[in-house]
Amino acid sequence: MQRLVEIGSVRRRWIQTLEAALDADKWGQILEAQEEYKLLERLISKRVKTWRLSLRLQSPLKKVCIVLMLRISVLEGESDVDISIRHIKMLLPVLKVAFEPEQPPFPINLKQYAKQIAALGTDFSSDAPGESSAPFDGKIMKSGTLLPPPPPRVDGGVHMTFRILKMVLPDAEKFHSPHITVTVVDPQGKEVETPQTTPPADRRERGIVHFDNVCHIQTPVNHLLDGTTVFFEFKHFKIDRGRESVKCYALYQLHEVREGELSLPVYKKPTDFTQKKLKPYTAATMTISVGLTME
Repeated sequence: MQRLVEIGSVRRRWIQTLEAALDADKWGQILEAQEEYKLLERLISKRVKTWRLSLRLQSPLKKVCIVLMLRISVLEGESDVDISIRHIKMLLPVLKVAFEPEQPPFPINLKQYAKQIAALGTDFSSDAPGESSAPFDGKIMKSGTLLPPPPPRVDGGVHMTFRILKMVLPDAEKFHSPHITVTVVDPQGKEVETPQTTPPADRRERGIVHFDNVCHIQTPVNHLLDGTTVFFEFKHFKIDRGRESVKCYALYQLHEVREGELSLPVYKKPTDFTQKKLKPYTAATMTISVGLTME
């Protein structure tokens, strides 16, 4: 009986918080709406993690959190994903039957938002089709996943080697465990080889994060298609949420291949591997610097 009373109380709190967020959102009170959405996401996340719920009961609640985070990213101006007030209203019926044995189908199809969800870096992204459900691995983040140089090829193939030098951005010193993930994609935006991640930078100063890490691209240049692009995602760890998050990213197109130091412009998240909706930061001071050699 006590658990049932607690469930009723939790539901009411969630619904009241969502209704308050919707009211603020509807009247254009962006900051107030963001705070209410963030509060609700924290409340739901806490219950999912502390109550021993079946996977069937966890799933709709995790999806609610994903939708809330997508709406927050829209309000913060970091995404143009099509998550509107209309979608948020669809969450009310989900919360009203939270913890019930019979759960209706989730009202929003999250498949179409798979890339945006991945960019959020949320540990709930396993509910998005095609995304990894592996838990966050702190050991990997600590040491990075950079690979050694590939062995020499019989055909004399040449490889690109990037020395990741620094990231220039405002408030550089506030980011916890900043690191860069390097991903090579074909013209369709599909991965060509396993992404590599630097160890967290251990030297930061005002406006600059220093890396000085070497990333050996494993695929020879002559085996890469025209239009192949190398992405550099600047990520950091959010302690309050226990997950990593993409802050911004840069890219290097293969048809531009030239050795030497490069200063790459930075784009807003979510990472667009297809390059169809690139959104550059207007601040000219935000860049990722890398050195390229051909070996």
